[in-house]
Formats: sequence, structure tokens, C-alpha cells
Amino acid sequence: MADYSYVLEGTCGEQQLVGRWAVRVTGGAVAEVASEIPDGWTPTAEQYEDIPTVPDLFDRLEAAVAGDGNAHATFSPHWGHPMALVLDPMPAAIDDETCLTVTAVTPREP
Repeated sequence: MADYSYVLEGTCGEQQLVGRWAVRVTGGAVAEVASEIPDGWTPTAEQYEDIPTVPDLFDRLEAAVAGDGNAHATFSPHWGHPMALVLDPMPAAIDDETCLTVTAVTPREP
């Protein structure tokens, strides 16, 4: 699935991805991002690489457990994508966690 939209919510850690965004992916790359929180941070097109695609979420899971990190995830029974992720790449560090929720994944026509 290269063309889809979804809602991404980040809720923990000291990271840029704390908030809620509507994300549109076209051709496998983030094409549009809009904050769903009034006055929330919306990245510019140059910052879209900070917003994960569904394959990026799998990569983040893999990277978190590749070292000594921890990762917890639940997956959509319908599409198989991660629906909730808690990533802690350095368990002994403070505020490096990433908590992401993915909802409303919808395939789109290219």
C-alpha cells in the first residue's frame, strides 16, 4: 500500500512527535501533514522526514530492539500495521521514549 492516509498521535518523551496529525502518504512518501490540535505544530515539507510512514514504524520497532532497547506494539488485525508503539531505545536514559498511536489508516487511490 503506497497511497494511504492515517492519523498519528505522539504522547510521550521529549521528542518532536508529541501531538496529533492527519498524514497523507503518496507513492510511499509523506506528502501532506496537518495538525489536528488547534495551534499545534505542523511540520513544513522539509520536515516531513520526521513523520513516519507505516514501513518507517516497522523500522523504528526493529531499531529499538536491535540494541538493548525495549519495544511494545499492537498491530491491526485487518491491515497488520502497528496501531500502538512504545519504543525505549535506551531503558536507562530519561525521556528518550517514543509513544505513537496510529488510527484511521485508509487506502487511497494514487
